[in-house]
Amino acid sequence: MFKRGFTIIELMLSMTFISILLIAVATLTIHMSNLYTRGITMRQVSTAGQELANNIQRNIQSTQGIDLNNNYVVFMNNSVNPRVKRGQAAYDAMNDVNEAKKIMGGRLCVGGTTYAWNNGSYLKNFEAGGSTDSPNVVDDKPVHLVKATGVNLCPSGNSLAPFNSSSLDAASSTEDLLSNGDRQLAIHKFLISSVTNKGLYSISFTIGTSDVDALESGSESCKPPSDTDSDENYCSVNRFDVIARSIPQSGGVTP
Repeated sequence: MFKRGFTIIELMLSMTFISILLIAVATLTIHMSNLYTRGITMRQVSTAGQELANNIQRNIQSTQGIDLNNNYVVFMNNSVNPRVKRGQAAYDAMNDVNEAKKIMGGRLCVGGTTYAWNNGSYLKNFEAGGSTDSPNVVDDKPVHLVKATGVNLCPSGNSLAPFNSSSLDAASSTEDLLSNGDRQLAIHKFLISSVTNKGLYSISFTIGTSDVDALESGSESCKPPSDTDSDENYCSVNRFDVIARSIPQSGGVTP
């Protein structure tokens, strides 16, 4: 006596249902993995920006003002003369779309602390085999963002103090402020200006992943998923705005 089994149609329906279920599970797993990866990237950018903002704010609050003409500098590529721009000239260059593309990096000196960075566009160019003519290069490798305590590497004039192993050895301590995580982060924009003559300073900077190809022009946002250069899981950029007040000098006026 024969026992009735599954028909071909029933087997096909069962296999189709199982296939759809497996595809749904795989799709959900990939989606959750992408969300997790994106969240890690955004968190690292946010953490790095908040730590830098707090760091600079604390240093400004413990010093008697900043002479921005000597202590806030950006350096341009070889097509620009002079290559070093200071104070208001540095601020204007950073705010100009065309000039900003020529900026390789900069430095900010607050009291006895120097912050030195290379812009994301320069780092990308270096990785592609570009030049190493940035002043912020140590052992033929450009820094992302280094804080050197105990040294002032922002002298006056059209030249910059050497930024190398020797100058960093003279610092009481050095710290790479963008190394806490597995994402490659970079400064894309850094502005500082004096708000009043009472020691108030406005600091605005943009930190994000260093792959500028995945960023929109101006490096203020990531490219949409529809763009061929988009990398939504590993791209994140954020702007931070800080107001800091320095210690008033005797007489009540601060630079």
